[in-house]
Amino acid sequence: MENYIYERDYSDKFELDSETEAKIDKILSSPEFKLELLICEVKNNLPRKVNPAGKAAFERLVPELDKYAQEMGCRIKAEIDYSHNIATIELTDVEFEFSAKHFDLIKAAAQNSATFGFESTDKNEMRWKIYINYFEDLTDFEHKKTHSHS
Repeated sequence: MENYIYERDYSDKFELDSETEAKIDKILSSPEFKLELLICEVKNNLPRKVNPAGKAAFERLVPELDKYAQEMGCRIKAEIDYSHNIATIELTDVEFEFSAKHFDLIKAAAQNSATFGFESTDKNEMRWKIYINYFEDLTDFEHKKTHSHS
């Protein structure tokens, strides 16, 4: 039997052809896209409150991930940013190694986050970034109720 190696490098950025670039430009300049951007901007400026389930998930995950960080020798940063209504937990290391005993941690992170993923840093490290649903929009009724002067 011969050894088998399959290797491809897809890391190079691909270039768009002019037809595809024209399609993208058309979409970005369309009224529908501009409306979608406006809706996103309005939604980002809506009053928010702390989501109790998200808060509980954050408070539960930080100690669990801190324990993993200590065990594996990586850095942890947990942040709740009230000015931008975002809560994140980041683990950074040269590499991540997960054994069977870590599957519950990965599952907990996945189940209690809006999204999570891995990205490389400028220092050729890996960052595991977890976004928690810590905030939620106030409903119109709740907003009026909390701001009424009666």
